[in-house]
Amino acid sequence: MAVIFSDGFESGNFNAWTATSGSPTVVESPVHHGNYAFQATNLAAWAAQQAYKTITGQSTIFARMPVQFADMPTNTYLFPLELRRTSIGKSTYIGLKNVAGDYRWVIRFNDATDYTSGSNVGDVSGAYHCLEAKFVASATVGELHLYIDGTEVITQTGLDTGTATVDRIMAEGYSYNKAQNTTINIDCVVVADAYIGVEPSGQQLFTLINQEDY
Repeated sequence: MAVIFSDGFESGNFNAWTATSGSPTVVESPVHHGNYAFQATNLAAWAAQQAYKTITGQSTIFARMPVQFADMPTNTYLFPLELRRTSIGKSTYIGLKNVAGDYRWVIRFNDATDYTSGSNVGDVSGAYHCLEAKFVASATVGELHLYIDGTEVITQTGLDTGTATVDRIMAEGYSYNKAQNTTINIDCVVVADAYIGVEPSGQQLFTLINQEDY
């Protein structure tokens, strides 16, 4: 596995990222491990609070982050992860969806099509959950996968993704079409070319992949 980008916010700032949008902060609590984590709170409609990283375009990409939702979404979405293909101006969002109390993990593909987990996941707020997405870019054999705490919950294949690469990763709090007075916390972001897997709480990422602590 080759790591393309990683940041656990242990610098106490967003210097490792290309830029921020909205008003995300780095906080000391609650964290997955270490001393700091990303936080977005009091989410407005159609306005993401995000840190984004522009990378060299990748045809296959995995993005992993432990995420804590303070509350479940209120008849809308809560997205902590966005994968962008800037050449065609399209994004794919990953997170939670609520339709009349039916809570599902969701991949919102090209800001248009929802792929959801197979059953109501119930209330998953409060604790950190490890969210990992796989995106394969292709005109004919594109793929989307979502793993929650190491279990694959969404699988889509044979897609036309509209472009051959993904070139921007966003860690964010985005409530999409409805304002929500809630908080999303994110820690230990990793982007790689292969499956990353669950990171145990309290253990540094690079202990697992034999690189320096960030």
